[in-house]
Amino acid sequence: MLIFIGLLVLSLFVLPGAQSALACEATSGSSPVKAGTVPNGWGPLVDRAAKDSGVPASVIAAQLDTESGWNPKAVSPAGADGLSQFIPSTWRLYGKGDPFDPANAIAAQGAYMKKLMQVVRPVAQRTGKPQVSLALAGYNAGEGAVLQYGGIPPFDETKQYVPKILALAEKYAQGGDGKAATTEPATSCSGTSVSNATVGGAGDDYPFPNAEYNAGNPLTGFAYRNCTDFAWFRVMQQKGITDRSKWSALRLAPGNAATWEAAWQRQGWTVSKTPKVGAVIWYAAFAGGTQQFGHVAVVKKILAGGKVLEEGYNYGNPPDGHYYTREISANFPSAYLYVPEGRIP
Repeated sequence: MLIFIGLLVLSLFVLPGAQSALACEATSGSSPVKAGTVPNGWGPLVDRAAKDSGVPASVIAAQLDTESGWNPKAVSPAGADGLSQFIPSTWRLYGKGDPFDPANAIAAQGAYMKKLMQVVRPVAQRTGKPQVSLALAGYNAGEGAVLQYGGIPPFDETKQYVPKILALAEKYAQGGDGKAATTEPATSCSGTSVSNATVGGAGDDYPFPNAEYNAGNPLTGFAYRNCTDFAWFRVMQQKGITDRSKWSALRLAPGNAATWEAAWQRQGWTVSKTPKVGAVIWYAAFAGGTQQFGHVAVVKKILAGGKVLEEGYNYGNPPDGHYYTREISANFPSAYLYVPEGRIP
């Protein structure tokens, strides 16, 4: 863990208790790490740190793995100590007792990640970037760096650190992942009344259908069984990207569904009013009966009579985290976001 002390001063200007502008957010604790993945019986300590911090237990475990390789006696060349790799000045703020004691180290990690989640929350709200990812960046580069750059700092180590942990978290996830308390909006896409939707499993090949609804997906940066996670999975599928460690949308920062069009435009990708099989169907905030988070889905088929067969997840009133298909008029969505032909950054 690297802490750039000069940048930490910026964190003094952030109010940890700032209220969210989002309508709703996840509030329950994290599910336990997968049995047998955490060594030396430290699993309950990891689970407790996850509940304290609001970060998925699988991410806490992956972070410890990355920081020290589960070596409680690890000492870095920079003078960082123990499982959680705290430097002495940071340990004095968040740690208690011996930093080489596993229980102390994991508890301190939870305490520091809790603080980081509070500090980066305004950045996540303003930019739509995943709060857990920003907190991880703060752990590596210092919270002040995240505030200074308004996101993941452009440091090579940090740019590698965050996606590495999110990918490694899959190893520790329990059939999906634990919900991160106060981390992401409880739905990154809005619900609406869908009278003609057929909710069922037909055509549903989403790889996480049994994951905990609204829990943070460490692979993508979205939430399990949300419209955004399903639509991004379809994009990855069409690009032939089968390596799940490369599924992160972190660099694109598409945010919630309402901001996906802006993300496409930033990349110079095609945004059209004409449907195309495989294109992302985009509903702006409050369009088509949605709420402030909008909605994204996918064009499954072009039908006769100016109709489109739409498929997606988490579209209902209230949203239920399930697969659906429905027929819509081709001019009903706000736009169609074409899957880019070139390489995705």
